Amino acid sequence: MDPILYAEYQQFENRHWWFVGVREIIFNFLKTALKPKEADITRRKNPRILDAGCGTGQFLPGLSKMGKVVGADFSRSALRILKGKGFRNVIQADIQSLPFPPGQFDLVCAISLLEHMENDALTLQELTRVARPGGFLAVTVPAYPFLWGDQDRLGHHYRRYTVSGLQDLLAGAGLTAVRFTFFGTAVFPIGLAVRKLRSGLARLFPGLRSVSDFSYSAPPGLNQLFLLIMRLEKRWLRRFQFPFGLMIFILAEKR
Repeated sequence: MDPILYAEYQQFENRHWWFVGVREIIFNFLKTALKPKEADITRRKNPRILDAGCGTGQFLPGLSKMGKVVGADFSRSALRILKGKGFRNVIQADIQSLPFPPGQFDLVCAISLLEHMENDALTLQELTRVARPGGFLAVTVPAYPFLWGDQDRLGHHYRRYTVSGLQDLLAGAGLTAVRFTFFGTAVFPIGLAVRKLRSGLARLFPGLRSVSDFSYSAPPGLNQLFLLIMRLEKRWLRRFQFPFGLMIFILAEKR
């Protein structure tokens, strides 16, 4: 990911409606999707959790409440931010060759990770290797190739995903889906409009290609409105799923 985005994400992760809303939705998934399978890792004594590609560490505090968490990221920029925040349970590591024995973790999180990896199949296989049999992988990826834009380029993404493409990856890694849904559905029209508008404007003003989507901060009132929309979506997703959205979430079990 472009180093400038790490600094930007650190600035916005605790107040921007997208970062806060996505974080709440993902933890809601983890709490609700595991329990119906009677495999809630919080029932295990001191479960081990890996946050692979942990970036600026926005998920580490919440995961640490669930068990003993380790963060891993290859980026030195990310590691400097993490150390500056006081995180000590983080390591610099190649996600495709993790320094852990097989079956080490009860839960492996790959939140917005696979799109950054040139060989996403190899990455998913490595993440599966370090999960214990009966353990889980929580994965989120950006949806739909037609939404590709400058934000993907700045984020050093290799692709956006379709459902069928992600399902093929899971099958290749020997994983079984427990929960599968889109999210970011209520704000999908906004995301689509922003991508198309930016694409058109960038033809007239090439300098816009180097500006992140998050540089355009919503006014406080609008930020709270969008966050409320995300929280309403979170409540819906406790029992149901969406057929489209900006992101795809999957919780998969290693048999």
